[in-house]
Amino acid sequence: MKIVKPQIQALPSDDEIKSLAASPIHDSFHRNMDGSLKANDLTNAKQILSVMLRPFGQTVIKYNDFAEQIEMVYPTDLQIGSFTIHTGAFNDDLISALISYADSQFIYQIRTDLAYQAINDLAHANHYNPLKNYLNEAFHNWDQQDHLTGFMTKWLGVEQTDINVRMFAIWLVGAVTKVFQPTAKFDFVLLLQGAPGTGKTTFFNKLAVRPEWYTDNVSDFKDKDNQAIMLGAWIVNDDEMKASKHTGFEDTKSFITETTLQFRAPYERTSRKYAKNFVIGMTTNDPLPLKDRTGNRRYFVLHPNADKRTADITDPSQTDQLHNEITQLWGQAVSLYRDGYTIFPTKAETKQIESLQNDYLASDDVTDSLDDILAGTTVGTHFSLRELLEQVIVRTDQQYLKPKERTTIRNEINMIMATKPDWQYANWKNKPGYTKMKA
Repeated sequence: MKIVKPQIQALPSDDEIKSLAASPIHDSFHRNMDGSLKANDLTNAKQILSVMLRPFGQTVIKYNDFAEQIEMVYPTDLQIGSFTIHTGAFNDDLISALISYADSQFIYQIRTDLAYQAINDLAHANHYNPLKNYLNEAFHNWDQQDHLTGFMTKWLGVEQTDINVRMFAIWLVGAVTKVFQPTAKFDFVLLLQGAPGTGKTTFFNKLAVRPEWYTDNVSDFKDKDNQAIMLGAWIVNDDEMKASKHTGFEDTKSFITETTLQFRAPYERTSRKYAKNFVIGMTTNDPLPLKDRTGNRRYFVLHPNADKRTADITDPSQTDQLHNEITQLWGQAVSLYRDGYTIFPTKAETKQIESLQNDYLASDDVTDSLDDILAGTTVGTHFSLRELLEQVIVRTDQQYLKPKERTTIRNEINMIMATKPDWQYANWKNKPGYTKMKA
């Protein structure tokens, strides 16, 4: 008969006992029967993280609900062993610091995925929304005065008209809406068109209040890395419309109308949808920045004029005054939002905005040809799309087009005609096209 000897359990090492004893939360560790820490255990990873952060406080790691990212929030950078952890957006250094700390102080191995999960759990327990906090504070400190109406005139020299003020107000309240309702639909871009040196870029930068709430480091609206950058900001400035040009007009138009963005972020195992929680501004020196009649309703064009401004937004000596006025401006915008201010133009306003946009619309051969064809026509005149196509082709000297090219021009003609208020689509005598309804 074989005698089985009882197994003697090994005791924890002296170093491990010392580390556990020094921890104020050692009773929360998950241990094996022999007293050693269980391997590959999330709770143990979280407890070691808490010990590591004890000199700085447990709230040093937070989840930013607005930017949807983990952040290090502390007055200075953190020194953990040989790692310098910078404040701001979370990166790999914190994971490496936790793995190294666990190994050196607890003789414990933490997998990379568990280290990230421990950090992520603590961050979500400390979640906050700094932008929402700022806007609520601005609202409570608002002096109940109108700062919106004259702001663009004072600081940029934009002509103060009712429609200009209305466009600016819609965009401001749209920006507030994106903070409190991140997936709300908002299809409008504030486009500043003017000469260099008028403060166009500075305007968007200052209006964002904090550097982390602003970006102009965007070269393409479709690129996932660029989208990740945009999601961390509140105001995205397509400076000199470089991202629009690189993306193309149709894709830019589609991007502006999106309410969510989907991609896989670093450390995420699968792609997921993120709320498109920012508004878009654009700047340009081009006197004719609008290239297509059909999508221009999305652009609110304002024209800064340095000669007409009464304060210089780029003057460092006026920074404090500008900062105070911007805080009051946002306070008023929050008040408008809470009062249900509509961020969609009426039909009459849309027509007025379209009239203004024509001053910034680049002409093309098809548009010019159509204008010539339609000039002098009387009420009741009907052109089929085929007739318009043939006349445009002749006028633009493109008689030898391929079928696909003819279809492209036909579609462009159809879109342009649909924007003309005096013409209406009709299928007259089986000839689908447009009839002139009024002079």
